Amino acid sequence: MLANLLIHTVEVYRRAVVTEGPDTGDYVRDRFGQPLTINPRQHEVGGETLVHTYPCRAYKKTGGLLNNERMTDTFERYYEMFTETGVDIREDDAVRCIDANGNLVFERGKIRYVEPVYDGFGPHHVEYVVWIQDGPDGSTA
Repeated sequence: MLANLLIHTVEVYRRAVVTEGPDTGDYVRDRFGQPLTINPRQHEVGGETLVHTYPCRAYKKTGGLLNNERMTDTFERYYEMFTETGVDIREDDAVRCIDANGNLVFERGKIRYVEPVYDGFGPHHVEYVVWIQDGPDGSTA
């Protein structure tokens, strides 16, 4: 029954990792030792790759204009996303959601919160809150 409700597809992008040498498996890091692809908008530049696609369901929770220091015309949006249990989505992955017609539900964003939900028999599904920042015209930062 849950599978019938998962009408969207989530694409999971994972940070680039070192493939050779003593740091194999660790994230590619910048000169300060920080992971190179922290911002999900950098995935083409930093080498993040599409690693999984899963059925999901997503909708916009909240969003609007931010008025913080040095943030001009920055909009922040939150989406609620649901998947089946057993999916490989990590909190440091970037995710993007597409509907059945190939239209974008939301652009690449970061997982802000993950919570497995249980029923009387065990794990039932997983709920995610996805955080997006973009400009006033929907352009990504």
